[in-house]
Amino acid sequence: MVATTALYKSQLISIKEYTDKHKGKIKCHSCQSDLVAKRGTVVVHHFAHKSKQECDPWTQPMTEWHKTWQSIVPKELCEVALKRGGESHIADIKLENGLVVEIQHSPMTVATLEKRELFYQKMMWIVDAWNRPFKLCGTNVIILKAYGPWLALQWPVFLHTDHGLYLMINDLDKPKHS
Repeated sequence: MVATTALYKSQLISIKEYTDKHKGKIKCHSCQSDLVAKRGTVVVHHFAHKSKQECDPWTQPMTEWHKTWQSIVPKELCEVALKRGGESHIADIKLENGLVVEIQHSPMTVATLEKRELFYQKMMWIVDAWNRPFKLCGTNVIILKAYGPWLALQWPVFLHTDHGLYLMINDLDKPKHS
């Protein structure tokens, strides 16, 4: 798992707070497995499972763009472990009102996107659309090429582009969750 927070004596710490006193004493807040700090010069600083076995199959490498979005909210709201129906996954952000915010940089299949929506239940997406071809159609409406999978979703999708943050509207007749 690529995580920027971990448990140390039942307290959540960030990778920025990690020091040598924490070495060998940090745990995954989802599966309670031992973690190690990765603070090299190539990859974003993060915690990883010591056993190399991931506890959440949905976990992907974290980009600087992703980290920047997570830095906007308190660390306690980031990388929150959730369990439902025998499954366990880590939400990028879970707000105090229960809304899960998934921050997505990499492409995904419609099936994978729909599984996440079903699991998280009440959520929204922020999708990295920087340097992607799009056409402005008015003040707050854009058309993006190659964003087909995102059109199938039930929860709001916000596209973070070079020009700002846009709500993706794909079909005005399709009911969205409120």
